[in-house]
Amino acid sequence: MFSYRKIPYWSVLPYLCYAALGSVLYGYDGTYFTSVQSQDAFKRDFGTYDSAKGVYTLSATSLSLMTSLVYVGEIIGALTAPNVQARWGRRGAFLAAMVGTVIGVVIQIAATGQQGVIVAGRIALGYGIGMVSSSVPQYLSEIAPAKVRTGAIGLHQQGLANGQIFGALPGYLTRNMASSAAYRIPMALPLVIAILTFVFYPFVPESPRWLVFKGRHDDARRALEKIHKSGEVDVVRELEAIQYTAAREAAVESTGGWLDMLKSDVERRKIMIVMLITSGQQANGIQFCFSYMTVFLENIGIEKDNAYRFTMALCCAEVLGVFVSFFLVNRFPSRKLLLSTISMMTVTLLVCGILGLPAHPSDQANIGVIVCMMIFTALFNAGIGVLCWSTVASLTGVGEHRFRVAAIATVTFFVSAFLVALTAPYLFDTANLKAKIGFVYGTLCALSGVVIWWALPEFHGRSLEEIDYMLHARVPTREWPAFKIPASAMQDGALARSTSLDSAGDSLKDFKEKPTEVAVIHQDHV
Repeated sequence: MFSYRKIPYWSVLPYLCYAALGSVLYGYDGTYFTSVQSQDAFKRDFGTYDSAKGVYTLSATSLSLMTSLVYVGEIIGALTAPNVQARWGRRGAFLAAMVGTVIGVVIQIAATGQQGVIVAGRIALGYGIGMVSSSVPQYLSEIAPAKVRTGAIGLHQQGLANGQIFGALPGYLTRNMASSAAYRIPMALPLVIAILTFVFYPFVPESPRWLVFKGRHDDARRALEKIHKSGEVDVVRELEAIQYTAAREAAVESTGGWLDMLKSDVERRKIMIVMLITSGQQANGIQFCFSYMTVFLENIGIEKDNAYRFTMALCCAEVLGVFVSFFLVNRFPSRKLLLSTISMMTVTLLVCGILGLPAHPSDQANIGVIVCMMIFTALFNAGIGVLCWSTVASLTGVGEHRFRVAAIATVTFFVSAFLVALTAPYLFDTANLKAKIGFVYGTLCALSGVVIWWALPEFHGRSLEEIDYMLHARVPTREWPAFKIPASAMQDGALARSTSLDSAGDSLKDFKEKPTEVAVIHQDHV
């Protein structure tokens, strides 16, 4: 007889899913607006009349601003997330995000033909999205057992993918409505996510790491017991490891803030890696697919109803990619998975550009473009879509500046997404590149792969404390897979590191001259 207690780590799953509601919100916003922008009712109320064509249209500038300025709010949300999390915890950040969401939704549905009101609502909604995008991966990484941490963080991408399917569907179902309900219904649906967040909030434990750092050790123990009720994780040792990390960081806690962080070569390396991988995740133009696919498909000659259907098919390909990633990320080294999927993504984008070379591409060529975009999206979500955020979480799980580094990562991501969303309409519409836009994003995708190959160490199978130790040991990128943690680095079951950090580099010297005995580090106890 089936019993949910037979599911590995069953007790942590509800809390992981709760956090992923924020990811669903982000995914929903990514696609609902592209479907809304193609609706006749929205064009009539917010566009201009083209007498030559006899229809209402939205200019490239209108498309660009109404779509891209949501990222202004997202940047603000990401920048303020560290302070909100530090003061009110991860759950507090979730609530702040939903307040921004509710305000943004109300402003948007109140708009009566003014693009400025839509933009204001988008910015407020963006604040909520920026807050959850910074907080969700952090919470997932802090409550998930180390053995399944990468897969758990993948729930962020899974929630995003599911949200994009949910976002594409309402606009398709309401596309033929003549009234403003056609676009107001899709705009209002994020309220459902906000309501669910508020309803289940009292039942969700706070991050044990945050509680320990606040000195609330009894609350942290109770939270761990609730999270790991299934019994796979030793709660006592887990708490001891977190307490050790907190004590170590308190001993080296910086009072210099952002400037002090930039003086550390270790923190600068973290910042470089997170900025490169988050900007690289967007350089391939994935935001173009999410934000403009329905409009783009109409632009290359796909009939409107089919453009909606193909947009939903693209979202399904995204979900498939995320689903496949769960079988890949915990089985294969992250660097190899990243570089192989990026290489295949580059090929699909270049093929897309080649299919768009004829002045008047055939229907078969347009179908080829759609197929290429679906394969590209699936590959994105099987690789860098998930591994980008697991990398950020791995670098921001411990360290006195972890919240600042996480904020930089999220802001870099949103700035990159903003630039793609801002420029895409001018590329495929005003510049009339259409499918040839694949050459632009294919080139950027290839460059991002080269940069990631150069900068990104292999984090696969490493605990948060191991990663932190190896960064302070200045282990070169290529030597991470074979590096052995010396037994002298262990203290009371957790990795020890001198507060002066002067001895960290000795481990690399020992590794090169005479590999030291590997210390047994329990991955579940981080």
